[in-house]
Amino acid sequence: MSASHKLRPLARLAEWRQRSTAFRQGAQQDHTLAQRIANRLVRWIGSMPYLVFHGIVALLWLVINFNLLPNISTDHTLFRALTLLPTLETLPLILVVLMSRNSAARLADLRNELSLQLNVLLEEKLRKTLQLLTLIGAQQDIKEIINDPELKLMQLSIDLAAIAQQLDREAKSPDAAPLVLPASPWTKH
Repeated sequence: MSASHKLRPLARLAEWRQRSTAFRQGAQQDHTLAQRIANRLVRWIGSMPYLVFHGIVALLWLVINFNLLPNISTDHTLFRALTLLPTLETLPLILVVLMSRNSAARLADLRNELSLQLNVLLEEKLRKTLQLLTLIGAQQDIKEIINDPELKLMQLSIDLAAIAQQLDREAKSPDAAPLVLPASPWTKH
């Protein structure tokens, strides 16, 4: 096998990674300034330095308020502030996390849509390939291909409109019967 032939899959992988990165960056460019700030804050809030920072602040607060440092006197009513400050900090942090999760959910929806479109395209290509295999089998008079009931079943189109309607019914009514695709001998139950 030649060196250039070995590099082709790596080149395709590199190209796919570039496209994936471009897709992600394109989706992030559509974010508002508030969403970009929220995403950066969530990355900071979810980091170990943030946890360490809060731990050090809480430890210093306790050391000072328990008079463990000489020549520093404190008012013990400041312990109430120790509960008030995290409470006041929580609400904006929750909102920032929710904003970030919403933008992540939109990106996930885009990826799911792309994945669905690719799966439909692949299903069509596979069905066409099976049809060609059947034609070759008939041309060559190969009985295993001509008489294979699974092959005939696999060549049937999937009714995407019916699946979409059933999924809509399920989404609108929790009592709707779940989607069940027709069973075939080649599917495992």
